[in-house]
Amino acid sequence: MSMNTPNSTNTHWRTVLEEQQLANAERWLTLLAQEDDPADMVIREYDNLLRALEIALQKPDFFDLAYRLIEQLFVIVFGYADWDRWLIYLNEAIGMSQVLGRAYEEANLLSLAGNIFVYKSDFEEAVGFYQRCIQKYQALDDEANHALTLTKLANVYILQGDTVASLKLLHEAQQVSNSSNDLLTLSLVNLALSNVYHKSRDWESGLVAAQTAYALAKELGKGQTETQALLNIIACQNELGNWGEVERLSTQLEGVLQASGDLVKLGQLKNNLGIAAFSQQRYYAAEKAWQDALQINTQINFPIELAGLYNNLGMVYTKLGEFEAAESMLQQAVTIYYRNGDLYNWANTLDNMADVYEIQGMTSVYGDVLELAISKLEVNELDPNMRKLLYSLQKRLASLH
Repeated sequence: MSMNTPNSTNTHWRTVLEEQQLANAERWLTLLAQEDDPADMVIREYDNLLRALEIALQKPDFFDLAYRLIEQLFVIVFGYADWDRWLIYLNEAIGMSQVLGRAYEEANLLSLAGNIFVYKSDFEEAVGFYQRCIQKYQALDDEANHALTLTKLANVYILQGDTVASLKLLHEAQQVSNSSNDLLTLSLVNLALSNVYHKSRDWESGLVAAQTAYALAKELGKGQTETQALLNIIACQNELGNWGEVERLSTQLEGVLQASGDLVKLGQLKNNLGIAAFSQQRYYAAEKAWQDALQINTQINFPIELAGLYNNLGMVYTKLGEFEAAESMLQQAVTIYYRNGDLYNWANTLDNMADVYEIQGMTSVYGDVLELAISKLEVNELDPNMRKLLYSLQKRLASLH
């Protein structure tokens, strides 16, 4: 009669438990794939789905399951801004893909991690991950994903105010995506182009690019891209003064974003609504929309949006005569823009801060702020919009003397 040793018994039960956990993770993946409204299921079962992913990330043998779960979940949960936890998952999965020699999966995971670093405003890390990703796709001769990652890298440069570098990358991405005839990538390239044109204050071109991206995404049934394109359309219509369109599209979009729990895009929408109200001199409505957006973006710690909101609130508090609040908001915007290397918005926010001091008759401080902005702009290579801003600042300063 043979007897099981304690070690063999423990190993047996560990194996049984492992098999049960794996089967449970597979079950959650199957349920998610079969769900008519996966976004609703993810909201309801987020903790269970994350446990399934954590189980799948325990051993390289389970990599395929982990990768499929990441593919299914990431596009939905990205707007939740649960970024630090997801960076841990992605880094574990990237390590597995390297051990297993799964270059295609590794490239995709590197791209997802890059996306998170962008939203955390860690642009140096984002650029590094995207560049590694581009090298992988080039080696794999994957033109569509190569073009897509060029587009993502271009967006990083847009956020840093480098429209020249971003346009160069986007034109390269257009060439690559045209040769692959990939409509989704073309949609995303146009989405990025709309961002560049918006940054360059070319609202008409930005609107056309966003509308092109929207039409392609709608045709392909790509809801996330469609939603972002709609936000870009709203932003450009805002700048063009088409308030009726802004209100119509915003009403259409707000309910969708609230239902899906996408806080990132909901914050962007609230920001656009504030811009529309401010442009129509409805200052209290603008303050309400921007404070709502600030609350959302503080909750998810989204520095890119926070900077713009602090600047916008600074402007509205200046209009309302609340100068202490205005100065505080603008100072926070200046700090974030400087840290991100966004020279145009940094100088533009200092220009807004000068308004606060000018209205109060604080001539000396007013001049110091203008001189600081001018000194930085004068020693940098400037695009047309920066040159226009520099001229405006110089003119303001000259009027003091």
